[in-house]
Amino acid sequence: MTRAVTVGQADFTIVLPGTWASIPLHDAEAADRAVVALVKQRVGRDDRLATARRQARDQLRDVVQRARADGAMQLALSLEILPDVPFPASMIMKFVPWSDAVSPDDRVSDALRKQLPGAEVLELEPGPTARTWRSVQLRPGSEPVPDLKLEYLLPTADGTQLLQLVADVPVECDPELLVALFDAIVDSIRWYRADAAPSSAPGRNAAPEAEPEPVER
Repeated sequence: MTRAVTVGQADFTIVLPGTWASIPLHDAEAADRAVVALVKQRVGRDDRLATARRQARDQLRDVVQRARADGAMQLALSLEILPDVPFPASMIMKFVPWSDAVSPDDRVSDALRKQLPGAEVLELEPGPTARTWRSVQLRPGSEPVPDLKLEYLLPTADGTQLLQLVADVPVECDPELLVALFDAIVDSIRWYRADAAPSSAPGRNAAPEAEPEPVER
């Protein structure tokens, strides 16, 4: 089921296709309760599954701990992309500051390229967005597992900082299809509190950029 998710106190919503578990990271106890509930739901309560539940809890707690240590505010875990179609993927969201290399005179697109070298800048509904992706091979066992890693950066509504989304998708699939899927997810972001951007925000003193052509949907 596709649904819009409001992310904590972050002042934006994002539409996640299929079935996702959203784990808040602002509070350790709330995150742990969400992990326990998710494991019970996905693994089951049968006593014979106690070892599997413990292993799943430990793995998720480790992911949560690392995300919290990195300053993330939300962790989203994809469970299904369609009914009965598993789709393992994770997406971590956090706010990051602008780099010191960015000047208020920079166009937003140039500022984003300085912030994320090598990125492609997309004109999406929530604003200009930098995106990088790469496909790697993981070796958790004897056989390599393909893994797609994506990173997105887009200015917040007031322009004073950036929203970073990092997705990890260990799926055997055409990577360009997965990139298009996550582009669409990021394109669904809507800010619901747009304060006036201060003069220190990139692009405020630069010549205005051309408006993107409207996209037919």
